[in-house]
Amino acid sequence: MYAMPKNEAKRVLIRTADALCRARLRHDRESSTKLRKRLVRLVGNYTERWPQDAEAWIILGDISCWRRKKHECYEQVLKIDSGNAEAHAEIGLLLAESGNPTYLRHCRRAMRRAGNTKVADVILYTVLEAARAAGNETLAAEVLRLARSKFPNSTLFDDAEL
Repeated sequence: MYAMPKNEAKRVLIRTADALCRARLRHDRESSTKLRKRLVRLVGNYTERWPQDAEAWIILGDISCWRRKKHECYEQVLKIDSGNAEAHAEIGLLLAESGNPTYLRHCRRAMRRAGNTKVADVILYTVLEAARAAGNETLAAEVLRLARSKFPNSTLFDDAEL
């Protein structure tokens, strides 16, 4: 990957991440394991060469198995782009799952910075569902209230209950 120009290297990362997602959807454990190992190596090399690429750090955080490593990756994203909604949402989720009371600050920042887009809806819905899956109904209710106030025209939250 070092010999490749940045745009070509990034395409390889994105294609590999996409292939990993498809393998996981097919429940193909063997392919998923191989692709994940390859992606970890690729994104590690990429971030070493181009450390200011926030999207690469997001990918690395998404595929990391350890909570601490995930948190470090998303914090790196915020050093590069303090307004990155996805990083704020992911950190908020990690903090909520660990019982850290500062989670809501990151959830609010994610909503403020995401704007009224489909991506924002998906990020918020993911945080909401993860909070529910973790049994944190307080977080789920707060995220739902915030999401409805920020995105009153979104149909994504219509069937969700407080």
